[in-house]
Amino acid sequence: MPKASNNEFIRTFLKVLFGSLPLAELQRQWLECDQEAVAQDITKHGLAGLVYHQIRSRPEWNLSPHLAMALKQPAQMIALQTALYEREGIKITSRLEAEQIPYLVLKGFSLVEGLYPNSALRPISDLDIYIRRSDYARVRDILRGLGYQAQMTADFRGSLQDYQQIAETYCSEMQYSRNLGQFKINLDIHWGIDGLWEGSPLKALFPIEAYPWMSYTRRTRAGDWDFNALGWEMQFLHIVSHFALHHQFQGVKWFLDICLMLKTLGLELDWDLIRQMAGTPDFRKAIAVVLRMVEDETGLKPEGVPPWQSFWNGKAIPGEYAFYRRRLFSPVSKRGQYMAYMLLPLKHRDKGRVLGYYLFDPRAVPHWRVGSSQPGRRWWQPLYLLYRAGQEMAGRQKKQ
Repeated sequence: MPKASNNEFIRTFLKVLFGSLPLAELQRQWLECDQEAVAQDITKHGLAGLVYHQIRSRPEWNLSPHLAMALKQPAQMIALQTALYEREGIKITSRLEAEQIPYLVLKGFSLVEGLYPNSALRPISDLDIYIRRSDYARVRDILRGLGYQAQMTADFRGSLQDYQQIAETYCSEMQYSRNLGQFKINLDIHWGIDGLWEGSPLKALFPIEAYPWMSYTRRTRAGDWDFNALGWEMQFLHIVSHFALHHQFQGVKWFLDICLMLKTLGLELDWDLIRQMAGTPDFRKAIAVVLRMVEDETGLKPEGVPPWQSFWNGKAIPGEYAFYRRRLFSPVSKRGQYMAYMLLPLKHRDKGRVLGYYLFDPRAVPHWRVGSSQPGRRWWQPLYLLYRAGQEMAGRQKKQ
């Protein structure tokens, strides 16, 4: 009998979790799959805490004590990291509130209350805090006083000072970190939401920066930490934009957040406000793709959530939606990123504009610099992108 694939087991877990498949199907696949590889993939996709919790709290699942043992240490690590991040979050936001600096905690911790049984089940890899650009210098000084140091991406070719100058000029966030013994606390300070490079045609198609994020907020809690977060409608818009634009529909962890939000709050969300705030047909298409993926991947049809067709008619390039769906379990990929960005716009003309941006606009590759920190020659850029794609393909083939 052929073994069930690791991804298929995780898909079945999601369908059982949301009630669209019977538990017996998950038990059957567990007996047929490569159990060690499945446990590793559950951890890789950030589900160790939640699956371990389900096994411990739902003995009727009867998936084998071996899976619980395999997931116990990763789940405990998630809980430990969460506790450390909560402690650091309390320090940082307490200082921001003392200095009367408006802020919002984004993503991970802001999704815990009401969606997860407890904050220790969702893996946290960093803290994300949104501020006004005008407050950045004050926030930077506060972080330095708390022992945080600026960081730069691994593939940047230059000094930390050069990276800070570029990031603070061209980008919408800055990375900081602090070591706590063997643990490293990562912190992203955002003064922008979309994460798109300046000059990208996607900025006009997805005008996320223009949304009144600071005007729709709520007070929430994660463990012992009380903080400011986005109101749930804006939270939905943000997590959809983050999943679609920043991760290009890649990542089960983000997808699960959306599923839980729709199941728990679908009836309470103001969908007229969401539709109004989305603004452009392109962003409404992104919402539709996510809603369609939720239905196809989990069988979930939450009460109160409008059908995905009410946001987009589904017309696309042949294979486009299938590409988005394959991205869910795909590894991080530059090729996948560029492909998703080119496919996302509704109109073929805009797809071509995005392609031209990545091929010829120096702002699309800000890490590619010459000695004077000026953009390199434009005619080299397509060759550079082909080199990056070829390098990625060669690396994958070598691993296989």
